[in-house]
Amino acid sequence: EDIVSIIESTRVAGRTERFNDGCDVILDVGHNPLAARYLVKVLSQCHYNRVLAVVGMLVDKDISNTLGPFNGHIDTWYLANLGSQRGATAKQLQSNLQQGSTQTFCFDNVVDAYKMAHHQSKVNDLILVFGSFYTVAEVRQLLVER
Repeated sequence: EDIVSIIESTRVAGRTERFNDGCDVILDVGHNPLAARYLVKVLSQCHYNRVLAVVGMLVDKDISNTLGPFNGHIDTWYLANLGSQRGATAKQLQSNLQQGSTQTFCFDNVVDAYKMAHHQSKVNDLILVFGSFYTVAEVRQLLVER
């Protein structure tokens, strides 16, 4: 019973990790289609006015099939270049989004993408940060320092 209790209460930094920064923020290192489907399930259990997604990914990941499950669940995309040689550009991410009515913004880096999402958020919104360990690490550092 003790072991089960410990396992159930264990949390991993960067895996559906929640913060409040004027609105709710969820950080998730998910960077593949399976993780994306899991995050969509998490989102379906939440009730927010809007969901703002900050995303940076590595170019060698399955970008299209990772972003695809979020169709209809994200109100605004804040896409960022990653500061890694393997990083996809924001424009590459944007080209993998389904054409639709959601707004997309492209940024040179994850921090600027998050800051804009935060600036445009309201108290009843959610900022979802995902796509890479690099992406989450940069935003997590900002949130922990506040």
